[in-house]
Amino acid sequence: MEYSGVYEYLVKVARNRCNEQNTELDLSSKVGRKKLREQKIIVTYGDVLEEFGEISNNRMALNKLFEIIDQINENTNPILLSALVVEGKQFKPGKGFFKTWLPNTKYEDKLSTWIKELDKIWQQYC
Repeated sequence: MEYSGVYEYLVKVARNRCNEQNTELDLSSKVGRKKLREQKIIVTYGDVLEEFGEISNNRMALNKLFEIIDQINENTNPILLSALVVEGKQFKPGKGFFKTWLPNTKYEDKLSTWIKELDKIWQQYC
């Protein structure tokens, strides 16, 4: 798992939305977000690890993925490609995403802020 491979994979995921541009997305509910994951419009950390032949519960591989994703964000900022990668229970970004990349986001604004980040990604790559 290397930077360039993860970057290309996330761009590919971003472009999956291009085929569905006229479709309204349900990001407000867990069921709707899960459906987007099934369509590969968003992906889980486990999905990314699996894409590169890593076991999803491998802590070292997960830490390496976090480092790579942070590097990608640093290089593509203000587009935060990591917004496409979500945790696998609620299918939305975890605390680390907001703490590191959007630290001034109020708790009640996290969902709408995340959706705005996704829109930026899709505008850029579609």
